[in-house]
Parts: sequence; C-alpha cells; structure tokens
Amino acid sequence: MKLYLKINSTNPSYAFSLSMLFLEQLVVIFYDIGGVILANIKSAKKRILVNAKRAARNKAIRSKVKTMIKKVEAAVAAQDKELAKQALTVAVSEIDKARSKGVIHKNSAARKISRLTKKVNSLS
Repeated sequence: MKLYLKINSTNPSYAFSLSMLFLEQLVVIFYDIGGVILANIKSAKKRILVNAKRAARNKAIRSKVKTMIKKVEAAVAAQDKELAKQALTVAVSEIDKARSKGVIHKNSAARKISRLTKKVNSLS
C-alpha cells in the first residue's frame, strides 16, 4: 500500500517536519487499528518509530542528491558550461551534506563528486 502526502510549503524543513509528524501518527494508527504488532516492549516500539523517521529522512536526502546530479548531467548534455558549473557546486554541497549525515558512504560521495567534476571539466 502506498500513501502519498502533499504539503504545500516553500519551506522544506517545515514540510519535512510535517511529514515526520504524519508518518509517526500513521504508524501509531496502524498499530492501534490492529496492524501486525511484533514489538511488545516500549523501547522496541520506539525503535520502530525512530527507524521509520530515519528511513523517511534518508530517502528525502537521497532523492535530493539524485535530483542535483540529474541537473548537472542535463547541463552537461546541453553543453552549457556556466550552468553546469553552478549546478556542480550545488550538487557537491548536497552530496557532502548527505555524506556528513551518514546517508551515503564517504567513498560513494567521493566517487559521485569525481564523476560529476570530470563530466563538467570535459566541456570546453
């Protein structure tokens, strides 16, 4: 079952906090209406909620990184060097943020940055 939540907000942190509240309430409702409850211990129930929150956060960060990579690749495909350089700086920043938060491995981040930089530098 997929459930989509659309939040009309220009502030991403506000939208993220609203989605986290929604997710937490959804998990609680799921368990309250007779969903499969595997955890009986309070700490285990908390772990389920925390894991769901972290998974949602990680998914959002990974999605943002992929979007920034696509923007760089689109600029390279269009042979627009200035746009590619601007997009590269934003993409590198997002990749580093994801690396620092532990969403992606440091070697994976370095590889992504290296490949993007190589593509942008190939433009002349």
